[in-house]
This record gives sequence, C-alpha cells and structure tokens, in this order.
Amino acid sequence: WFEQRKLSFNEIVDKYQKKLLSKKQDLFFIIYHRKKIGFVQIYQYNEKISGYNNLYEYDLFIGEPELISKGIGTQVVNYIDDYIYKNYLCDGIVLRPFDRNKRAIRCYEKCNFKRVNEYIGTDTLGNKEKIVVLLNVSR
Repeated sequence: WFEQRKLSFNEIVDKYQKKLLSKKQDLFFIIYHRKKIGFVQIYQYNEKISGYNNLYEYDLFIGEPELISKGIGTQVVNYIDDYIYKNYLCDGIVLRPFDRNKRAIRCYEKCNFKRVNEYIGTDTLGNKEKIVVLLNVSR
C-alpha cells in the first residue's frame, strides 16, 4: 500500500538496522492471529503545533489485502495511541497521511484525530503529494 519501490531484503535490513541503532525510533511488528501483518515506527514529532510541547508521531503499515476493511486498523490505531500515551508521556500524537489515503484518514478520525493542517510534500519517490496533518490529544 506504500508508494515506495520494493526493497530487497538487504536494503530492508540496512534501512531498519540504522533506525534501530540510532535509537530515534521505536519499531514494532503488528501481529494478528500469530502472523506478522504490518509494521509501526514511533518517533518524536519535531514540528511545532501551537499549544503542544511534546508530540509523537507514528507510521503504520498493514500489508495484508485480505485484512482491509475489517476494523483491524482501528483496533491497531487505538492500541498504539494508548501505548504512546502510557509510555512516552506526550501531550499529543500526530499522523500525516497522504490526502488520497481516504480509508486511513477515516480510520484516524474514528480514533479521535482531528485535521489541523495540510501541505504539499513529496512521497519517497519524489512525487508531489498533499499531506494532511492530524492531531489526537484526547487521552
């Protein structure tokens, strides 16, 4: 579901080994019925949003097409949000999906995220994309 080209196994190991060693991100697998179905990376959000000092952000990837539209994403988002609020002592969580990712945005809004901004950014291939900034401060 991600726009990036497929990476080789060695490229994946190199990319995520560097992230783990830098200790700037926490990386987790999403396990559903004892099967790895996705991935989450949590990190501090470094942009400013007025009124908030300690924000965290995460990227969430569920890669199993047969699990789409089954409510699993909503369960995962709620679980991750609870985990972040309990373990990172933050005052909010930010998500930044592409505007075209309507399914993800609906899921995030169901989980109490509110749209606070949008901007034109680039995807990992360098294509211009409208990105939506969503904020959750409900915990």
